[in-house]
Amino acid sequence: MPLPWTAKLNECSDDDGEESDGDQCAYFIDKVEERAMTVSQLRSLRTFLQHLTKTELLKHTTERSKTNGTQGHLIPWMNLNMYDITSEVITKVIPHVDPKGEHIDETRRWYSWVEFVADEPQPAKIMFSHWWGGRFSDFMQAVDKMTLDQSLSIYTPIWVCTFAICQFGENFGNKLMDCPFIQTLKTVDLTVLIVDYQAGSLSRTWCGLEVHYTTQNEKEFMLYTSAGRVGSTFVSGGPLVEAVKEWDIRRSEASDPPYRRQILNYVAKVNELDGLKKTKGGEIALDKMGRPHLEDDRLDTSGGMTRLNGEPEFLHEAKLFQKHAKRFEQLNMMVRLRVMANLGLPRKVKGCREADPALRGLSLNQLRVVSAKLEASCPWRDDDEDCPWLDDELGEDVELEYNRLTTNQVSLWVQWRTMEESCSYMELVSDDPQKPQYALNLSETQNWSERMMAIELFAEAQQLPDSAVFFVDILSMNMNDREDAEEVFRSVKNECEGLIYLLSNEEDRDEDEVLDTLGPMIMEIGTNKGIFFASRHGVLACSQAFRSGTWVHGDFDVQVIYRLLALVLKNDDAENDAAEVDNENFRAVLRLHSWLAGPVLRRAARKDDAESVKRICSLPGLRLSSDTMKDHLGRMPLHIAVACKSVSALKALLEAKMDPNVEDDMKDRPLHYAAMAGQEDLAQILVAAGADPWGENCYTETALQVARQSPAAFLGVDTTKVVKFLSKKTQAIPWKDVMKTFHSFIRRPSAVGSAMSAARELSKVAA
Repeated sequence: MPLPWTAKLNECSDDDGEESDGDQCAYFIDKVEERAMTVSQLRSLRTFLQHLTKTELLKHTTERSKTNGTQGHLIPWMNLNMYDITSEVITKVIPHVDPKGEHIDETRRWYSWVEFVADEPQPAKIMFSHWWGGRFSDFMQAVDKMTLDQSLSIYTPIWVCTFAICQFGENFGNKLMDCPFIQTLKTVDLTVLIVDYQAGSLSRTWCGLEVHYTTQNEKEFMLYTSAGRVGSTFVSGGPLVEAVKEWDIRRSEASDPPYRRQILNYVAKVNELDGLKKTKGGEIALDKMGRPHLEDDRLDTSGGMTRLNGEPEFLHEAKLFQKHAKRFEQLNMMVRLRVMANLGLPRKVKGCREADPALRGLSLNQLRVVSAKLEASCPWRDDDEDCPWLDDELGEDVELEYNRLTTNQVSLWVQWRTMEESCSYMELVSDDPQKPQYALNLSETQNWSERMMAIELFAEAQQLPDSAVFFVDILSMNMNDREDAEEVFRSVKNECEGLIYLLSNEEDRDEDEVLDTLGPMIMEIGTNKGIFFASRHGVLACSQAFRSGTWVHGDFDVQVIYRLLALVLKNDDAENDAAEVDNENFRAVLRLHSWLAGPVLRRAARKDDAESVKRICSLPGLRLSSDTMKDHLGRMPLHIAVACKSVSALKALLEAKMDPNVEDDMKDRPLHYAAMAGQEDLAQILVAAGADPWGENCYTETALQVARQSPAAFLGVDTTKVVKFLSKKTQAIPWKDVMKTFHSFIRRPSAVGSAMSAARELSKVAA
């Protein structure tokens, strides 16, 4: 693929391609507000990062990863965040490509990513405020949606701190008004706050400063999530609204406590250097990385306000909050009002009465609000009373935890909330009937939080607005006057467009319950309904692809699948004679196998489990080249076997006749993966099985070109041997014979004549 720094490689080399002794590979941009990154450059970086993650070359290597036990672990595309990009890519690529750039002058060490990839200053038009811990894939979805909504050019310069600030050390100045963020905010036309569904950026002190400056100076302000603009039909409420209502800059955090103190001092309108180390001249004292230090790190032991991590607040900040409480409250209210302006004023719900349970669906937004209310009540907040809906369920000294609430416990909460009105929960929170689009199966043993994670992943995969309607029996049915659940679900199933089976990791789930709910789904033959499996880690499309065209989203848990298959097969063996198998049951089992074959084969490829590959490929009706075999990046099991260097699984897949030239979403073939990873032995196996070394990806690159490009060289990948091997294979093509065949084809009179004749006939009809 085109490397983000391709132009810089040319600048750093002479006419022969050798490294030049000239200047460093960067266009130095002194003004940090002119280090914006175009949408096109962001997308180029995304492509590069996707290649690194899909070939499984990007891993955790930092000292921090040692402490949290992730060192050496792969970084999946869906988990990649700005911290990972900084530590594992930016601070490795720049020194690798430009080793001479370490000492630019006395004050700078290397440079920012924008200076690395840009050819000239790029003054910012839009400021993106975001949390580094959010998923980069979500960030890019927000960028893409805003680009579309605002009809922006792909060359629009967007300021993103991760790429604008030099990650080897940047001078933030002595005052906040001199820092890169404020300098940029002074020049941009629009500030965009990227907010994840859990409102993570609303808890960051730097984001609070950026929003504070934007609102105070009456600049244009928008909020975006990966689903779209906040206030649009895709994002109109839920936990975000609740988080905004309780937004408080005092409850925010920064990676460096000294910066947090400086910002809070600024908000309180005291000397912003109070409580920070200073030089003898009274200036702020900075370390080699240009960062300040706390002068006083004593904690408030009075039992007052605690920080988000549960630790006591610093004594300096505690006194600040107490003395200048009014100023903090004024800021909080100003920001809340500006954020709420994007959402619109909340409308009071009147409620409704609907006799037909099949019209009592709840929107995705309403489900999110339910979860927010449940979480807010855990542990039970009233110190003088026991939990009113779980009084008999909880034993002594048992704390109520949101993450452990079962469906049965939530149903008791629903019964308690609806007892006075004697209605369903839906009728309390909706003004009109809501016909469900999707019906979910329920289990009394599953955790509610696990179910909501599965629903969120499904909505993400299906690209649903938060107005999408789901049927959830404990919320859609009257829990005070039990209705016939089976009859209601049957009615809902007939009318909705999709059925979602929620899988659980719990080993002790009742077998009869599983078979009673799973069986009818498998037997849904000849309908136009979508059938989906969902778990807390991923969702799987069975009968219809997701609206994005993919068949899986996230990391679908294959262990759950194995238990599911074992249970169905066990039941089939128990009910059928070995000599006489019910044809319909047999077809149902094969159907389930075909739905689940993709995740099973991909896991077998990852684990180098050749035996599992052979068993699953032996089943009748399985098509190995089907799109259902692809993961969320379009990778087939063969791609994953190459990425994981699983030689046995690779050979087993090829023996099962899987096409060695299968393509992922970027038209990369397994041979491209082997070339990028420098795996000569795997390239040899693929070519021997029929892999075409002349196959091109969507960037018109052959595997040989990828190997020569060596995009992962900064990670220590050596592609020399692959280049040598593929060079020989491409040189072996008999060019004269190829060109002779080509010329004979285009000169064939019959082919040209028939085409011309057809064109003449069509012109007559048109006339």
